[in-house]
Amino acid sequence: MKTSVPKLTVPQVRLAPSGSLSRTASRASKVSVTAAANGAQWVDTPSYSLNGWLGYYGRIAHDPLPVVETNAPFRYQYMPPMDEALAAAPHLSIDPATPPPGAIDLGTITRDYAGAPLATYRVYLVK
Repeated sequence: MKTSVPKLTVPQVRLAPSGSLSRTASRASKVSVTAAANGAQWVDTPSYSLNGWLGYYGRIAHDPLPVVETNAPFRYQYMPPMDEALAAAPHLSIDPATPPPGAIDLGTITRDYAGAPLATYRVYLVK
């Protein structure tokens, strides 16, 4: 008896007319645009979930901007250490519990779904 294996349907990520990825991925593009406008070379996140969202959707968008959760080094000890020159480069700090010393407040970025804001994140530039 021959059994058939059901096809796995993977939803496609579509580009919105503005050129940003639709739905959650638009958050990553907002961060990328903010980083580029301010000369930031990487993004520091305070939580595993925000790190995962930005890192994942940035990869879908083929955005090379590194996303790192620096406050949990134990979680990422299996990865090679961050390049010292990159770590010292200007970067964005997204929604930290305490703003980094000398950081410039760039305002907020919202995470939207179907046109409705779901969350707002404070963004800082660290030089």
